[in-house]
Amino acid sequence: VADHSWRITLMSMIAASAASSDDNNIDTNKCIQMALVHDLAEAAVGDITPHCGVTDQDKHQMELNAITKMTRTLMPFQSNCAATILHLWKEYEAGTTMEA
Repeated sequence: VADHSWRITLMSMIAASAASSDDNNIDTNKCIQMALVHDLAEAAVGDITPHCGVTDQDKHQMELNAITKMTRTLMPFQSNCAATILHLWKEYEAGTTMEA
């Protein structure tokens, strides 16, 4: 897991920098942060692959429940960080921004 996380974070930094232009301003820092949190829920639910027989909807719900629990645990100590983690994870899952 650590190897994957490190590689995807490095790839995000390089790709965001390479893709950013005057017409397309990609937030490299946001890409790096998103890469760091994108698989965080898997720490609780495991790596669910298509071979597991879990629907995409069920997988998403399981991961959403896990990331919500994690960020709620962090909330009393670091509320801004917890909110940022949850927002980044949801944005990544939605895939609607250039950074995601």
